[in-house]
Amino acid sequence: MIGLDVWMVYAVIGLGIIAYASDRWSIEFVSLGIMAALLLVFSVLPMLAPMLVESFGVPIGLAVLQGAIDPSFLLNGFASPVLFTILALLVIGQALFQTDALAPVARLAQRIGGRREVLAVMLIILAAGASSAFLNNTPVVVMLLPVIGAMAAKLPGGVRPFLIPLSFASILGGTTTLIGSSTNLLVASTAERTTGYMLGFFDQTAFALLLVLAVLPYLLWALPNGLRQGDSATPLTSFRGKQFIAEQQLVEGHTLVGARSSHGMFTELKDITIRSVRRGPRLYLPPFDDLELRPGDTVVVAAKRDELVKAFIASAKADDTERRGVLSVNASEAMLAPGARFVGQSIDVISTYLGADHKLLGIERRARMPRVALDALRLEAGDVFLLASTDDGLEKLRGQRELLILEETRAEIGNRKRAPLAIGFFALAILLVIFGVMDLMVATVAAAFAMVASGCLNIRQATRAIDPRIFMMIGTALAMGASLQVTGGDRAIAAGVMMLAADAGPTGILSAFFLSVAILTNVLSNNATAVLFTPIALQLASDLSLPPEPFVMAVLLAANCSFATPIGYQTNLLVMGPGHYSFSDYVKSGAPLVLIYWMAFTVLAPWYFNL
Repeated sequence: MIGLDVWMVYAVIGLGIIAYASDRWSIEFVSLGIMAALLLVFSVLPMLAPMLVESFGVPIGLAVLQGAIDPSFLLNGFASPVLFTILALLVIGQALFQTDALAPVARLAQRIGGRREVLAVMLIILAAGASSAFLNNTPVVVMLLPVIGAMAAKLPGGVRPFLIPLSFASILGGTTTLIGSSTNLLVASTAERTTGYMLGFFDQTAFALLLVLAVLPYLLWALPNGLRQGDSATPLTSFRGKQFIAEQQLVEGHTLVGARSSHGMFTELKDITIRSVRRGPRLYLPPFDDLELRPGDTVVVAAKRDELVKAFIASAKADDTERRGVLSVNASEAMLAPGARFVGQSIDVISTYLGADHKLLGIERRARMPRVALDALRLEAGDVFLLASTDDGLEKLRGQRELLILEETRAEIGNRKRAPLAIGFFALAILLVIFGVMDLMVATVAAAFAMVASGCLNIRQATRAIDPRIFMMIGTALAMGASLQVTGGDRAIAAGVMMLAADAGPTGILSAFFLSVAILTNVLSNNATAVLFTPIALQLASDLSLPPEPFVMAVLLAANCSFATPIGYQTNLLVMGPGHYSFSDYVKSGAPLVLIYWMAFTVLAPWYFNL
């Protein structure tokens, strides 16, 4: 019989999963709430346990009943070696990003492809996958995204057919080595801590590469063709199909003054969508009830690039700003890079940073259309800004790494002179780990320090690379996994799976387990999924009297199947804006990939692991 302690842990984890997936609250807030709830469960329940058992006969686990569990065990995850390894790898990835270490790879792909742009883009996508086997895939995608954007701009379909494959290739490449993804490290750490089973640096490489080969035709041929055909109604060239959010103050003579809503919308405005209207203290949201726009209104609109540029030029003429050269502008799009110091700050900070040589015309955020005032938004990595810039301003913008210009790739950016040094430190760390000279955590932390000490990046850049969301989520995920183990919740789930799939045999159970994890990882963090299901996988292997390797590998690979939703993985979100993708594009593109990957696993796993 399952005890009250197990049900309470299930409830906390279940509510936490729902809160994470809803995206209504920040990751840090949800993680802190889960930690607080688990600490309360393991602090208060032992005090109430004797009374609940004696008076009401409520079943409670013996360890909790006897008060043998110290709630401080939940905090051990924040001091876990694997967490420090992940944070060190983030710093290393940021150093490689700052030194533009992948530029030679992109240039080589361009030379091999020559004038055949499609071939060159495919080679760059393959290079992204190969690089992601050893590097954090987020900076890999950020470094290669502008390269693909410039090359694909010459093609009829623009960038749309290639950016989702770029993200998916980086995720698949991350499955092939122990350090390719933080998910892999968490699975390995949990397995070693639970049963002593250790996963080597290249233990999953051969099998993961077999699965990659199985899905490669879909990734490089069927998926780009499907995305290209799906965009026939709104062809994209040079990133021009997106809609940006902009805030406009209406004055006398503004083109929007006098527009009146009809049937809840401003139907007379063909190329502009009114998202909200603020008039004094009152905020109007759709559907608009017979509302006429007046001077003094603050209007949040969604419009395409050309419309916002026209509106800017019209307002500049009205203000007589052409005498200051403002009308001699370049309309460009720039993406806020991961680790930029502006992440989490207000949009006003960007305007101040850009200065007089730039005008911020609008912002596009992962296809979401906020209706709030722009000064209420907090910037996120991957935000795309529409800028009107002078020639001098654009040149200055190319020389820094906070905002990445999506349409220009010829600029000399980053501290490229130190790229060989950064690559050397990273390669040395990997070799020391492979040959058993040094522990992975020690090697990566030492390499991260060497990157900072040698000037590959400064301490501020290194600090910004350590995302607090990752720190909180991984520490909390480890706490959730530990609470399942200490209460026996993992054993209860494994027993339930065994009972439901008793007639399917080991292969059927393994296949069903893989598919369950692959589905869940698209709505929950892949790190949390990995930590929660690794103890269950190990328990299943024990119950079936089978070696743990195939079940550990099932969790590791399935937890990386973050293809079917944009929230499944950060690289999916990064390409969403530049590629003008919708949520449904990821479902249509990623769900078939998950199914193909699952079928390949189901066919190959029994043969590879001799089940």
